[in-house]
Amino acid sequence: MSHAAVFRLLAPLVGLLLLLGLPGAPSTRAMVGDPDLRDVKPSRPRPRPRPRVPAPKPTPLPDEEPEEPALPAAPSPTAAASPLPPPTPTPPPPPSIAGSRPAAPAEKLLGDAQAAFRYGAYGEPPGDNAIELARKAGREDPGDGAAPLLEARAALAYEEQARAALDRHDRARARGSYERLAILYPSREAFRRQAKALRAPVIVGVWDWRIQLVIATHFTVVVEAGGSFRGTGGLRNATIYGSWKCVAPAERKYLVSWSHGLTDTVTLSKDGTKLEGTNNVGARISASRKGSR
Repeated sequence: MSHAAVFRLLAPLVGLLLLLGLPGAPSTRAMVGDPDLRDVKPSRPRPRPRPRVPAPKPTPLPDEEPEEPALPAAPSPTAAASPLPPPTPTPPPPPSIAGSRPAAPAEKLLGDAQAAFRYGAYGEPPGDNAIELARKAGREDPGDGAAPLLEARAALAYEEQARAALDRHDRARARGSYERLAILYPSREAFRRQAKALRAPVIVGVWDWRIQLVIATHFTVVVEAGGSFRGTGGLRNATIYGSWKCVAPAERKYLVSWSHGLTDTVTLSKDGTKLEGTNNVGARISASRKGSR
C-alpha cells in the first residue's frame, strides 16, 4: 500500500485529534515528512544538578596527635573595668529586748564613780577617781542630782584622808592628797596653802619657844599642819594664837605671826630640831623641838 493510500485512511483520524487538541498528536509536518525535521535528532532532557554534599572531616590517624581545643578568649578591658554590682545591704539588728539595753553614758559614769568611792579612790589616780567620774556624770546629765552629791561626799572623804595622814605624821601622803585637792578645786585657797606648807621642811610639832628681849619669855608652841599655831606661856601664862608659813623653802625660812602683833622670822636647822631668828622688834628667837633633847 502506498503512502498516499495510508494518508488518506488516517487523515480523518488525525484531523479529529487536531481539533480536539489532545497531547501527543503528531503535527502534520512530521506526518508528511517535513524535510526540515528529518535530520533533527530528538532532544534529550538536561540532567538536574546534584546537591553538594560536604566532605567529611578527616579522622586523625593513631600516629597523629589531635589538635588542642581552642582556649576561651580573654575578657576585654572594658568588661574587666565594669563596676561590680552593689553589695546587698545588711539588715539592721532586731530591736533590743526590754531590760537588755546598754546603759547611758551618765549612768555608766555614775556607776563607776560609786565603785571608786566604795574602793576609797576619792581623788586619785587622776582621771579615774570618784570626784572626777561623778563630775563627768553630772556634765552628761545635768538634771540628775546624784552626781553632784556623790562628788561632794568624795571631796570631804578625801580631805579627811589627808588629815588622817597628818595625824599619823605621814607627811608625804598628806602632801600628795592636798596637792590633788588643790588641782581638783583651784578656787579653794586652803588646799593650795596646805600643799605649799607640806612641801616645805617640817616644823609641825610641839616646840619650846624662847623670846629674849630684856627678859626671857617662854612659850609652849604647838605648830599645826594647816598653817596655824597656838602658844601658851609668858608672864601671864596666856594662850596666844597665830599663823605660820614658809617664805623660802630652799633656805628653810619661816614667818611666824602672833595675834598680839609680833612677827618672828626663823630658820629651821638641818636636822629639823631647832629654830633660830629674830622678831620685828629685834628680840632674839630660839626654839627647840620637844623630845629632841
